[in-house]
Amino acid sequence: MVNNLDAKRIIEAIEKQQKALGMTRLDLCALTGIPYATLTSCIQKNKLLRFNDLYLVSLAIGMPVDELANPPKELTNRQDNILFWQKFMPENVDRRFLLYFPDKVAIAKTIAGFAKESNPLVLFMPPKEVNKTIADLKFAIFFHMIMMDDFFSVFFQAIMAKEINAFYSVHREEEATVIDYFQTHKQMTSSLWEYPYLPVQSLWKTIDSISASKYPATSAFLKEAGINSLTYAKYLNAIKEKSSPGTETAYRVCSLLGISDIDNLIRSNLPEITETSSNPYRATGLIPHKIENPVLAENLKSLPYLAMFFDSIFSLNYSTLSDIYHQIQRVAFSPNNSVTTLSKVNVPNDPSPDNPYEYSMINPWLEADYGKDKVLMDTVK
Repeated sequence: MVNNLDAKRIIEAIEKQQKALGMTRLDLCALTGIPYATLTSCIQKNKLLRFNDLYLVSLAIGMPVDELANPPKELTNRQDNILFWQKFMPENVDRRFLLYFPDKVAIAKTIAGFAKESNPLVLFMPPKEVNKTIADLKFAIFFHMIMMDDFFSVFFQAIMAKEINAFYSVHREEEATVIDYFQTHKQMTSSLWEYPYLPVQSLWKTIDSISASKYPATSAFLKEAGINSLTYAKYLNAIKEKSSPGTETAYRVCSLLGISDIDNLIRSNLPEITETSSNPYRATGLIPHKIENPVLAENLKSLPYLAMFFDSIFSLNYSTLSDIYHQIQRVAFSPNNSVTTLSKVNVPNDPSPDNPYEYSMINPWLEADYGKDKVLMDTVK
């Protein structure tokens, strides 16, 4: 656990990681909900964001908050940092599907989980050069769909949705439109982190439990932690109270209680992926069901609709997955694997004010599916 936080070094790490991914500061604001003026002010003054905001930033840039507190000077060797997988990414892609996810740490953890069961050569060798297991196919399909150009990923999503519908016997009276597929594409990026102050509430829930087991009375813990009872209660009910501790306070309390892995601790309090959903995009690939793939179930709790889609794909047989893999692999490593390359138009990286992926309010389908969950019940009023 880090006791002394170097604000300047942390801010430099955020900007370095952000630029390595091809993200702008506006992207960070869109994904985290942090006002541009707030983020810019902290960066210019070398001032730490409050813990909840810093945690959301760590997810958006794909660097676990524990690593961000003590960032490496060189490239990371942590597999839960999305940059670890940068060397496997196809080139010439201008705007990856990856960039629209508010939780890239979850994506990195999922990739790492698949990599344990697969041959990593499957990611970058020509399709016919490597003998592939079904685990290899799943690994490559997930990786390349996430890392490819966002428009190409919609195209393959449509192809896979048709296979999912055939497998699950989903029928629709009217043919799905291009707009339907783009809406589903957007829905897959929906994250539980859209619930305000969920990280603090999740962290403080565990802090409250651990402190109760280590101290004879709450007052004894609060005295040693240097927090008054009213402030402590606000942190414990942070979703409802809209309150976040300073980052220094959060790390001091975690250090006091011997908490060393804050990111995993926060994730441990997320609800299981819903098995039933009011989500309207069944016909375009989002089928609510019990997630069977253990890697998806464990690592994508914060991205439930992405887990639904890929778990449905992974229910298909080897032959179908092999066909999908070969199509995706050929596009991923084509010199024309970018819409910008094909059109010869320079697409700006900065999101427009009406960016459809803007992080602005709780997704209505997340609210319907998770709003009454015991972890989130205080959020939706």
